[in-house]
Amino acid sequence: MLHGLEVAFGLTNTALEWIRSFLTDHTQQVSYCSRLSPIQCVLFGVLQGSVLGPLLYVLYTAELELIVACHGLRLRLLYGVSHGNIRQVQSVQNAAARLLTAARWREHISPVLRQLHWLPIQSRANFKLVCFVFLSLSGHAPSYLSDDIHLVTEGPRHHLRSSTDRSCVVPRTYNMGGRQ
Repeated sequence: MLHGLEVAFGLTNTALEWIRSFLTDHTQQVSYCSRLSPIQCVLFGVLQGSVLGPLLYVLYTAELELIVACHGLRLRLLYGVSHGNIRQVQSVQNAAARLLTAARWREHISPVLRQLHWLPIQSRANFKLVCFVFLSLSGHAPSYLSDDIHLVTEGPRHHLRSSTDRSCVVPRTYNMGGRQ
């Protein structure tokens, strides 16, 4: 990832070293019933709750979007896209991962994607959707994107059992064929 930040985004010197220090040499330990587990090195990922986590994820997956664009495809939220289309985009991601890591075609792709810190396409679509909803509900997305996203508790005038859930109202949409 650090190489990609340097080559693709031109990060150098202090900025690159700052991100390197943020991403490396982390340990974790679990406390349960007043007992501590042994300290373990964290080899992958970013610190939980980190403000930089989503930004680094976007920077890291930017190359994937360029590869997909080179094939004439557009990578959007991909939420609600057919399973067949998701499989096609997943095969492009798998090929890109194998190309970048020199992995053999017979090797299982999950460890390769994990090594690159890439989510599978369906998981990435779900992640982007969750981020979008969070930003909309917290007032950090433009109004044209967040106007239609509301919690169930903000919706109906009468009390529903689901009104205590942290669920969103899904507005009805219409296409040329009618209501969906």
